[in-house]
Amino acid sequence: MMSLVVAVVLVCCGLVRTQEAPKCNPAVVGDLDKYYPEGIPKNIVGQLHATGPYSFVSLSRPNALTLTGDGATCVGFRVNDDKKSVKLTKKLSQGAISSDFGIARENEGAISYLDATDVVPKYKIYHLFFKDGVAVTYRCCDDCYGSDLNVGIAVADRLANTAETQLALSEAKQFVQKYNLDDNLTHLKPCSA
Repeated sequence: MMSLVVAVVLVCCGLVRTQEAPKCNPAVVGDLDKYYPEGIPKNIVGQLHATGPYSFVSLSRPNALTLTGDGATCVGFRVNDDKKSVKLTKKLSQGAISSDFGIARENEGAISYLDATDVVPKYKIYHLFFKDGVAVTYRCCDDCYGSDLNVGIAVADRLANTAETQLALSEAKQFVQKYNLDDNLTHLKPCSA
């Protein structure tokens, strides 16, 4: 998040207007085991590659905007075939903006990534929920000072209409409400629509 997301999510770059990422909140990410009673998923990058591309159906408002303040019609991402980078695309009413981010490492549900100006990874995408083609992502960094939540719900485009993915999406929406992560979410269309 994949946030994004995942990028995945991976929702910051020089071409898009984004807020400063929040400092990683220990109340959100201090104990990822509480979200995964059966264990934190392994190889999230590989799973995102196998099931992607993904579209955010909900995303923190500032990350759905461009430099001009226009809202994107969709925000999607895909793990590239090398599994070392992610392409984030924002489709606008006219045209699209794409950016690539390097994947530095994956560790215990978090993917650290590099944008074009990073020498060392600054940002992390935590996958707080990851199941059946649905991911809830939380973007943050250890040395940031932003305070707004930076959360997204992403769905694998090609699995979006399956019963399993629809059930997982319903669970993801309940998840963000349960943990009060839905404060500034805006809804987007899937990029495959």
